Amino acid sequence: MPNFRITLAQDLPNREPSRFQVVYTYAAAPTNTWWLDNVHPDRDVAVVNGDCAADLINQPNVRTRTLRAHYPDVPNLVDVPISSVQP
Repeated sequence: MPNFRITLAQDLPNREPSRFQVVYTYAAAPTNTWWLDNVHPDRDVAVVNGDCAADLINQPNVRTRTLRAHYPDVPNLVDVPISSVQP
């Protein structure tokens, strides 16, 4: 599974997450969502590394990219805009 370096527009919360997803919206297509595995570091940072089965770099017509962090406590979903994705 490819590993990606994801730069966020802001720091993740300083809480232990349950799971992460990457959400891409497109100009004229439905939204795609993929699970991100082996994420590290996973809190209080603006740059994370993680594995994803999808090619997060070569996605045509992307309008927005978001890292969705899942947490066991409220607020249990936190969306953070993605600034860049690198291999």
